[in-house]
Amino acid sequence: LLAAIWGASFIFIRVAVEPLGPIFMMFIRVMLAASVLLGYAKLRGIPLQVKQHWRKFLVLGAFSSAIPFVLIGFAELTITGSMAAILNSTTPLFTTFVAAIALGERLTPYKIIGAIMGIVGVSLIVGDSPVQIDGAFVLAMLASLGAALCYAIGGVYAKRAFAGVSNMTLSTGQLLGATTVLMPFSVVSIPDHDIPAQAIIAVVM
Repeated sequence: LLAAIWGASFIFIRVAVEPLGPIFMMFIRVMLAASVLLGYAKLRGIPLQVKQHWRKFLVLGAFSSAIPFVLIGFAELTITGSMAAILNSTTPLFTTFVAAIALGERLTPYKIIGAIMGIVGVSLIVGDSPVQIDGAFVLAMLASLGAALCYAIGGVYAKRAFAGVSNMTLSTGQLLGATTVLMPFSVVSIPDHDIPAQAIIAVVM
């Protein structure tokens, strides 16, 4: 179920990114998500410790949401949603190496073999894709891989910086941080044309 929900988001991004643009679309996306979590926390009376860690949440929001979301949106202007999802599945591979550097986690033979197999698998899928591999495709592919790297950095940072912080605070703070980071860029990225209804529905979904 989680994989289905996560994978479907790439389809919705593909629908909305062209008419809205990657920056403005992702700003609306994280702002809506943050609003939903804030409302849920208030209704349930869940205390949030966002103000105490606001600087950390700006960093986390940038690496775990703002930057990778925009990179994925940019990539999906060129590649399909399914290809973006496949490339984004390299996040665990990047996390293996980021955790080894930042957290000192040992690179066991099994981890190294798993990472190599994952890289080979992604390479085979990309190499066998029925698209013209030109400069635009390579740039989109690098953007997707860059998003996966950002996720890895964000995940490792969260583990180091937010010990003892509740999951609700972590999720809400991350989205509020991403909203804050994207806000100034979204102002200059507002579309100057009519937005089709299906794009609005896709962002909400």
